[in-house]
Amino acid sequence: MVESFDLDALAQAADGFSGAEIEQVVVSGLYEAHASSRPLDTEILQREIANTRPLSTTMARADPGAARLGAGPHRAGELN
Repeated sequence: MVESFDLDALAQAADGFSGAEIEQVVVSGLYEAHASSRPLDTEILQREIANTRPLSTTMARADPGAARLGAGPHRAGELN
């Protein structure tokens, strides 16, 4: 259930992640939860977020000008 997740903490931790990257965090978290025989929770998702480097971060380091072209990190509701 959504009530069992700290959505504010997860949103802050995943700042700059694309929708696909967030989806992959959830998929990885589900595998981890299943492997450890426990329900998916905020702690597992935060660990998966910490282990994931979003493309917006890696691309900004590879090409600092890319952020000006709209490839930089996005926040919810923000358009470049």
